[in-house]
Amino acid sequence: MRRAAKHAGKYILLLIMLVCFGHILAMGTEIGGYGTPVIYYLKEGYSMSTVQDMRKNDEELENYLPFTAVGSLNQQTFTNDDLGKTLTGTLTYIYGSSENLCSSDGELMEDDLTGCVLSSKAAWELFGESAITGGIVTYNEKSYYVRGVYEDTNAVVILPAEAVFDKKQNGNSGQNNYPASDADTSAPSTDIGTASADSGNTGNAAQEPSFSKIVIKPGTEISGNAERTEYLQAFENRWGLGSDKIDCQIYQRLAVFFMFLLPALILILVVIRGIRFLMVNRYRPFWLAAGFVGLAVMIMVFFAICQAKPSIPADMIPNTWSDFDFWGEKITTFKNSIQHILFIDKSEVELGYFRPLTSMVGYAVVAVIMFFASGRFFKPEKAEGLYGMILAVCVTELIAVYLLHRFGVMIEGKRMMLYLWPYFVIGQFIFRKKDAKVDEKTVDRV
Repeated sequence: MRRAAKHAGKYILLLIMLVCFGHILAMGTEIGGYGTPVIYYLKEGYSMSTVQDMRKNDEELENYLPFTAVGSLNQQTFTNDDLGKTLTGTLTYIYGSSENLCSSDGELMEDDLTGCVLSSKAAWELFGESAITGGIVTYNEKSYYVRGVYEDTNAVVILPAEAVFDKKQNGNSGQNNYPASDADTSAPSTDIGTASADSGNTGNAAQEPSFSKIVIKPGTEISGNAERTEYLQAFENRWGLGSDKIDCQIYQRLAVFFMFLLPALILILVVIRGIRFLMVNRYRPFWLAAGFVGLAVMIMVFFAICQAKPSIPADMIPNTWSDFDFWGEKITTFKNSIQHILFIDKSEVELGYFRPLTSMVGYAVVAVIMFFASGRFFKPEKAEGLYGMILAVCVTELIAVYLLHRFGVMIEGKRMMLYLWPYFVIGQFIFRKKDAKVDEKTVDRV
């Protein structure tokens, strides 16, 4: 009975590890499909005329990259007149497409002055559900149609800046209908991070739009990292940007790291065991040659299962390896990016990366613990035991795939990576010679 419980326990540990690993693969694939926007934080708010001039100038250039300028006002009031619901939340106003800012089920196009995009929190507060495309939100006595909803636990409504700051709205010709600021009413406020307003106080002094961020999301027209870096560098040089920015490519690289954390551990352990096998049999030519062949085959099989090609990103390679300034700048940039991810309040564009990434960290911790816990039990001594173990492992993996699909986790493109555990068990068996010793006679002859 105890022996049966022990066998069942090790496959339960394996099942937990596989389910966690499946979630990691799904979330990493999701993050990989988001693109790699770059967020430039503006020390001084840019006016509407400034960003319009930037757009007009850039559109005529060959290395043009569409961007979205972003600003925000806190404590704004939005209403759903049909349901009689009111929301006090953050107004994010943009000049450009919302696609650069967040991943929603519908896009607020650049020339759409009557649409809006809501966070999931705002959608539930105003409508009681998230499937609300076509619903109407009223802000500052003007109606906006919901184009889409994105995931966010903060109450945020994204509106077109040109409509929000239009002086003539709803037939009120000659009356400023800007969002009013509770700050100094003698001059426009440029501190958009702390500005607050009451949409009912339309008689206060007008507040001009001030953009605190510019977001660029290089699209499919950029062929690779080198061209992407070149285009972004040209944009930064044109407008004096780049000193304060976050490149969301760091999120994708962290996602790839967690996706391949468990596979890397498996490969490292198999390679270490293979090297030990070679060292033990270094004076036995046949076993030494067989060990080299086996190790080479195991490494090739590993990359075939992972569907991965070893490569170094182009922007991580300096012109010369002795360019220590390059490495220093890269280390500083990476350090600043990690500090930003850990401590800075996230904007809409980053939340889509940050949430699945934090979940990946949790699943990765559990998966690694289960890996080392279950690895102690998967050490077949004989071929007969190996066959039975592989069969039981494959059944466990089928159960894991079934559970993942039941959870709504889709990993079709990365499904083969779940079969790394049979690879690991076979590697353990191939290079496991419990009683292997160096032949003393062979040593004496040498």
